[in-house]
Amino acid sequence: MTATNLSVLATYALAGVGFYARRAGASIAGALVTGVIWQWSGFMVAQIGHINVVQTATLLPWLLWAIDGFGKAGSRFEGALVAAIVALQVFAGHQQTLVYSLSLALAYAAVMAFATSKPMRRRYLGSLTLIAAGLSLSAVQILPTVELMRNSVRASASYDFFSSFSLPPSF
Repeated sequence: MTATNLSVLATYALAGVGFYARRAGASIAGALVTGVIWQWSGFMVAQIGHINVVQTATLLPWLLWAIDGFGKAGSRFEGALVAAIVALQVFAGHQQTLVYSLSLALAYAAVMAFATSKPMRRRYLGSLTLIAAGLSLSAVQILPTVELMRNSVRASASYDFFSSFSLPPSF
């Protein structure tokens, strides 16, 4: 029980560090506020019982931080960090949050590629390859998951089942 509690606390602490905002040019106070807002956002707090969701989401600001670092400096370390963070998100074990995170990371890299100078453009576009490399690194998790999805109880579930807990469109 103690280890689980420490894991949850460490995950939220990692989420709140706010390094991404600092690299993006925010002041220390701005980075602190950004970190606290992300750490204690409705999404992060509401998912406290689903630690794999929180652990996957915690790495999103770190992924953006690494993409920015690679886009600006182009160092191999920053590139390896992009791939490693993507792999860690896969290993955290929540595919839906992973898809959201990767969608944002891909969009961010593409927008930054066309908002910067030509040398940085290549590096930001190169980060898309590093994201693919991170997915390749985690194939040891992805491939068995895809294989086992066919045996899941949810494999034959209907749309009505999946939408049964949804709010009505009028809300």
